[in-house]
Amino acid sequence: MLTLTKDIPRAMRGRVASRITLPPSKRINPEPGSVIQVAGLGQTVGGGQGYGRAAERLQAANLTVISLAECRRRLMDENMPIKKICVNSTITTTCQGDSGGLLFQKLPGGHFRLVGITSYGVEKCTQAGKASVFTRVSQYLEWIRRSMIHRD
Repeated sequence: MLTLTKDIPRAMRGRVASRITLPPSKRINPEPGSVIQVAGLGQTVGGGQGYGRAAERLQAANLTVISLAECRRRLMDENMPIKKICVNSTITTTCQGDSGGLLFQKLPGGHFRLVGITSYGVEKCTQAGKASVFTRVSQYLEWIRRSMIHRD
């Protein structure tokens, strides 16, 4: 995440970059069943590390938030921490090389809110019905805000 000291000129917004907001509080999280978006430059064909090539253009997909309990069941991980958010897709999901990418919600007025950072998923990323796991940004707001303080 970048904190810019100068605003991006309006003529460049949308083509190159646009703003994204942080959740206003720790309690603001997408509900299970919410449709959210993910973007990344990872592999476009699943199969594991070293299989396939990275995308040449930014890829995006709509995903559905699932409950932590459902995620734990699907991934057979009873220790999945609350600091994670899980999503499901019927078509595709994140893949190798997408780690660190954005999970975001579209808000009214064409704005976007960052809700997660790509963490991990299943090896075969084209398998429908598999869960992908993201770091829940709202759980780290204090640290993010402290880290973004302008320092000379």
